[in-house]
Amino acid sequence: MSVQVAVRMEEEDLHLLDQEVKEGQAKNRSDAIRKLIDKRRRELLYAEESRVMASILARGEQVYPDAESFVTAQDWQSWAQ
Repeated sequence: MSVQVAVRMEEEDLHLLDQEVKEGQAKNRSDAIRKLIDKRRRELLYAEESRVMASILARGEQVYPDAESFVTAQDWQSWAQ
């Protein structure tokens, strides 16, 4: 179910949304906002997965050979301490 929401934003932010539409990256302003929200959702998910992976690796457990490449250096260092 979608819900209509009124949002105030700076003109330059609105210009960025319109640019996304103009460049064909989004169908309309709503689509542009949904895509930005989806991107943020993925970033949060990936960050959590990275923390979990770092925790597993810090315990010395083998996940798979290239696991270290999936974990950011910062996460690895914080769990390795």
